[in-house]
Amino acid sequence: MASRNLDNLQENLKIAHQFYELANIHVNKDKTLILANKHAKKIIDRDSPSPTSYIEIEFGTVIKVPLLGKNKVARILGVYFNPDDGHQMSIIMLLTTSLC
Repeated sequence: MASRNLDNLQENLKIAHQFYELANIHVNKDKTLILANKHAKKIIDRDSPSPTSYIEIEFGTVIKVPLLGKNKVARILGVYFNPDDGHQMSIIMLLTTSLC
């Protein structure tokens, strides 16, 4: 789910949670990740008393959602994403996956 800021993200997650409850859909919230680019991470770190590796977000209940670090990739539905839109880690992941 894309969002411009945390408030907007929480509002979108609230709507999604209400829909999931209405439709009796079960979601694995443990797989939730935040992909924040370096600019967003600066804002998060600025607003936090210490550098953080996760954010607490309300998604039905309050959950700790990890921030995907620099040079890390997340595989979502078979596609590799990283927070800073760099391609190097994605290429490495694709090559190592293809060669196995």
